Amino acid sequence: GGQQVGFLLNSLSISVAITSDITAKQLPREEGKDHIVHFKGWPRLTWFVAEHLPRVPRDWNPPPRPSPDTTAYIEFTTDKDGSTLGVTVTRSALLTHCRVLTTACHYREGEVLVCTEDAKRSIGLWHGVMAAGYN
Repeated sequence: GGQQVGFLLNSLSISVAITSDITAKQLPREEGKDHIVHFKGWPRLTWFVAEHLPRVPRDWNPPPRPSPDTTAYIEFTTDKDGSTLGVTVTRSALLTHCRVLTTACHYREGEVLVCTEDAKRSIGLWHGVMAAGYN
């Protein structure tokens, strides 16, 4: 169990662990020190206790939601002559793609989505992440 978690954390280059005060107090400490032990097979982690964050001000409001026509990302490619081309994809188009992907693949809540991507483009990964979030 613990080594599998360590492998996952290493493969994702995780360096910060966000935890609760109760959990942090229960983690084993290095002998004679206040530092949490380094778990075998795990990356070196900075442990961050979430309860130590400042409170959000009462008058805080989230920023306004961008319109569906706002650019979500720009996908770049090259033309036959080597010139760079950029295609703007709107938030609406991205959401539509996620709906289509989710429906076509019969994704359901709680399923694991594994996404492989073309080494030249990362948009397949983003669509996979967005489709997973859509569910």
